Amino acid sequence: EEVKKVFLDCKISHTLLKEEESYDCTLIRLKAVDQNHNILPYFNEAITIETTDNLEIIGDSIISFKGGMTGLFIKSKGIEGAGFVRIKSSYFDDVLISLKVLINRKDAYL
Repeated sequence: EEVKKVFLDCKISHTLLKEEESYDCTLIRLKAVDQNHNILPYFNEAITIETTDNLEIIGDSIISFKGGMTGLFIKSKGIEGAGFVRIKSSYFDDVLISLKVLINRKDAYL
């Protein structure tokens, strides 16, 4: 069956980032799949990543798929609260990933 639409399959290592001695980070793994959940091995297009102020991308904000897959690391920036990662592409609908940052540092109350 031919590819009718491209979807993004996201796997997130964890959605709660806990800052203690230093920042915390999460790994987001991405796969481009078709309507039957088959990976698209020739999908090598670029995507744009955006974050809220309490999160930061480790690396570039524009990354490309290789063999239908890619990944990125997101780290906390010392600001507690809810945060979001938005993944944008012209090939699929925007994806919004919700994360939460908790600060538990000894120096946070000084």
